[in-house]
Amino acid sequence: MTMDRRPQARERQQDKTPPPEFDSARPRWVRLTASGKALFAVAALLLAGALLSALLLEAVAGRERTQRRLLLEQGADTQGVVIRVWRKQDDSRQPMVRYRFMAGARACEREAKVTLRVWKGLRAGSPLPVRYLPANPAVNCPRCCPPQPMPAAIPYLVAAGLAAAGSLALLTIHRQRRLLEWGRPASALVTGHEASQHGKIVRYEFTILSGAARKGKTGPEKQPPPIGSPLWVVYDPEDPGQNARYPFSLVTLAGPDRLW
Repeated sequence: MTMDRRPQARERQQDKTPPPEFDSARPRWVRLTASGKALFAVAALLLAGALLSALLLEAVAGRERTQRRLLLEQGADTQGVVIRVWRKQDDSRQPMVRYRFMAGARACEREAKVTLRVWKGLRAGSPLPVRYLPANPAVNCPRCCPPQPMPAAIPYLVAAGLAAAGSLALLTIHRQRRLLEWGRPASALVTGHEASQHGKIVRYEFTILSGAARKGKTGPEKQPPPIGSPLWVVYDPEDPGQNARYPFSLVTLAGPDRLW
């Protein structure tokens, strides 16, 4: 069945004339589509968010490290009382406790994480040793469970993840832009479909300028073109394996007066 379809594909390719917008010399004028502009904006936000998150999370981590150090070095001990014990209703099932204590004439309340071993021995009304900063009683913790500051790597891991997502979005735009600026159009024939989670991957075959047959795929699509139907693709003359169905979603051809 595949052998019968290839001659038909080549014959249809020979009969077809590329879309007129490809008549211009390379590199062609290319501009972003509405989807391309939206993705560019998302990429910019992700990259800005990477820098901002690194700064904010590092500030939080630094504050937590300072508070832990001050509690250990300058903290005062007192006896508190448990108000409530519970476990978080998420996958972590983190044991939690809410307690009250007196710092001089000031009553303070706070909730904190505790270990499961400590949690099992607590009830409402149970005594709970507490450590607090006399200069700032709002900084306190159960004496048995000093606060654990954010790991030093977390701010940079979060920032790296956001930066990677933003860079991937920009790379996707760049690949489509470069392919449309320098690529060659070719008529292709749909040769098959492949099921995926979000639709069907469309497989196609086309012939490059030298006459050699090449393959590609696009999608996923909810309503893919039928097998045997024609479509246009653009391929990289230096690497025909780099190809995509035309028109593109993120960039489109434009005149020099309409680049944005």
